[in-house]
Amino acid sequence: MLTAARCKHRALCPSRSALSPEPLVTMKLVSGCVAALIIASAQAARKLKIRRSEAGCHKWKCQQGWMPKADHHSLHGNSTAECCEKTCELWKCGTGYVENKAYFGNVGNSDQYCCDKQCGKGFQCDAEYAVNPLAPGTTHSECCLPRCSLFSCPDPWVNSSARSMVVSSKKEACCAATCVLFNCTAAGKLQDETKLNVTGDTRSACCTQYCSDIACPAGWAVPEELADNIFNTSADTCCRKQCKAHTCGPTWAPVVNKSDDFGDSDEQCCTPRCAQFNCSLEDGYVSSSLLANVVGDDSETCCLPTCKLWQCDNDMGWYTPLDNEKENQTGHSNAECCVRPCTYTTCPSGQAHITDANTTVLRDTSRCCEDARCNFYRTNLTQMRSREYCNGLPADESCNEMYQNRTLDSNGTNVSFFVRCELDKIYGICRYATEQNVSDCRSS
Repeated sequence: MLTAARCKHRALCPSRSALSPEPLVTMKLVSGCVAALIIASAQAARKLKIRRSEAGCHKWKCQQGWMPKADHHSLHGNSTAECCEKTCELWKCGTGYVENKAYFGNVGNSDQYCCDKQCGKGFQCDAEYAVNPLAPGTTHSECCLPRCSLFSCPDPWVNSSARSMVVSSKKEACCAATCVLFNCTAAGKLQDETKLNVTGDTRSACCTQYCSDIACPAGWAVPEELADNIFNTSADTCCRKQCKAHTCGPTWAPVVNKSDDFGDSDEQCCTPRCAQFNCSLEDGYVSSSLLANVVGDDSETCCLPTCKLWQCDNDMGWYTPLDNEKENQTGHSNAECCVRPCTYTTCPSGQAHITDANTTVLRDTSRCCEDARCNFYRTNLTQMRSREYCNGLPADESCNEMYQNRTLDSNGTNVSFFVRCELDKIYGICRYATEQNVSDCRSS
């Protein structure tokens, strides 16, 4: 039997005094209570569902690159991580794959789901195609690009073998223009009718060329007088060699200011070196190997002067050597070309300089000195004349004042022996005082 004490929702249950012991009444009361409990439970569940739906993913807005999860309507959450999934827009393709924006709306996070596979460098194309390694694809049509060798050029363009391997299918890249397209008149030239079908798009390739139009080889140029000549197939028609292209011979030197002159010989382009010059000994010059490479063609530049050209300075105590024996020697100074007189010689003890020593020049400087008594004879005594002798003089005191000069030729130098006369009072004659002889007296 159900009593009031077991009913949890008292407001819906009858009071304890109203309870009846009769079974029917009791059954009704029980039914009313159960009904009240069911209604209360339903109301509570509805309130709980309302509270839950207020935090559901169906109200969450996913960020850029995210997409709502498939069951987001039934998910509870309030964040991107709880309610959304990453799309391919957030995926960075790896090596060998390329991005494709068409996949940005796909849910995924791998190269296979989000990227296209690239052709790659290893893809094999036919000979007249070139692989495009960065292109997405796996087939020949997707990965291979045609070369110019497959392109057919329209008139007046022609296929160019130089461009056959260029990857393109455009006229501008694959074809070469012929001279039909070039306006020579606008370039100030005449059209060369023989070149209309020749490949070219320049004045030099398509128009009548004059010598002034052509480029000569290095070291060659067009002389002014040939500038208006019509050029044919050979540069020799117009170009002439310049000195800058000429190599000077071993005894010639280049001339810088002749570099742009026209010429093809040493005489036209070079200047002589001293090795070519003949120095004249007669004029007082001699050649020198030290000057062989010097540029010049005159005696002052290419030769060394000899003593023949030097004037010895007598006032400074320098004199010309005997027989001018130094005139062909190289020199250009007193020390080289001249000699000192005897006064610059130091005489040994007991000797003195010869007469006129200050102007006398001798090869053998030892001949610059003589017995110191020689000058006494010359100064204080009287030399006898030729063919006079002591024993022929008067036997008086005048005999003691005379001397005889006996000269001998010694190696080209006059050497004198002075013999004094002496009065012999015992015998009363003038005789030679041989004990007073002075030998080796010099005579200049």
